[in-house]
Amino acid sequence: MINRRDFIGAVAGGIAMSKLGAAGSFGIDSRAAEEEAGAPASWIDNGMIDAGGTHEPLIFVRRRGGESVDARRIYESQQSEELIRRL
Repeated sequence: MINRRDFIGAVAGGIAMSKLGAAGSFGIDSRAAEEEAGAPASWIDNGMIDAGGTHEPLIFVRRRGGESVDARRIYESQQSEELIRRL
């Protein structure tokens, strides 16, 4: 069984290797590879995107510690219909 950290690392490594393979090891000019892939996505210009919400259950958030006293309110706002619609 694979854990989440190893899975994400494998996916990120696979993506990185596919980009390196297309632009580096096969002798293709990196500029030509970028043109072939198309223009970069417009969201890259705006910086990092926060997808919102959390994937951790509230019980984990509480037990791991280090949270503010209003952790439940923050957690509920991250799961709210309003935030989902805004995203």
